[in-house]
Amino acid sequence: MAYTDAHRLFLQNCLLERCLPQSKAEQIFQKCLSATSSDQTERNFQDAILTVNVALDPINLELRTIQDEISGERMVAIVNTKGDDIAQMATSYSASELNAFKHLIKLIMTADDGNFCVASTATINDIYHLGTHGSKLLVQEFLKDLVRSQWLDLSAAGYYSLSNRSIVDLQTYLKEEYSECISECFLCKEIVTKGERCPREDCGTALHVYCARKYIPVHRNQCPSCHTSWVESQVFGSQTFDGTQLRQSRIEVSRQRRQTSASTPDSNREEGEEVEVDEEEARDEEE
Repeated sequence: MAYTDAHRLFLQNCLLERCLPQSKAEQIFQKCLSATSSDQTERNFQDAILTVNVALDPINLELRTIQDEISGERMVAIVNTKGDDIAQMATSYSASELNAFKHLIKLIMTADDGNFCVASTATINDIYHLGTHGSKLLVQEFLKDLVRSQWLDLSAAGYYSLSNRSIVDLQTYLKEEYSECISECFLCKEIVTKGERCPREDCGTALHVYCARKYIPVHRNQCPSCHTSWVESQVFGSQTFDGTQLRQSRIEVSRQRRQTSASTPDSNREEGEEVEVDEEEARDEEE
């Protein structure tokens, strides 16, 4: 497909937003086609991505998609294809700010209990003591800018974590610098920082929140790797500290698991097998 004014206009919009839902990106592309009176046969979005990427290749940029870890929504982001150095992430930040962000990534990736998130108050104090910013107020403004620019997520409970943009744009850096900390979703093979781990300690299987929600209830509530019961899975990520969201998520998963188990024909169950129900989650749902 030829690179047209529609592709150019679409790319300009993507550069402004940097990371956006694929559904929104598709709508923008259709509007760009209409605005430039382009050929209606060029409406295939995936073909448009390929065409734009050919144009971006000489400047080491690329449009990539990533799945949101919690909602499962596909996101489109512009990434640096030479992502071996975090300093390439954005030229708008000073060297001291990039060092501060690199330090923040280290805090997130090495967080206690593998939760991949850090409390906002502790983060402000930690970065302030680096000496890269003159006051805690300036540190707060810097962190707000990282959130606005979609490099960080800030949960309702006040925990910073890596955003979709960071994960897709800095994945090479993350895998090289934190290979011992990184986990990949067993199902979709993308980096996972918000999800569930198999309760069996020597298994190590991890799934995104969304992947677990879709896969586990329809696969006998078992780990996709070792087939251990997933009922006692270990939840990790910033959503762990957001009590309301975590409770609602567990209630939904519990309901799906019970419905799936109840609908499983007796002939498909092993002899003596009973439907597993998390009593605590069931009580929460009833409340």
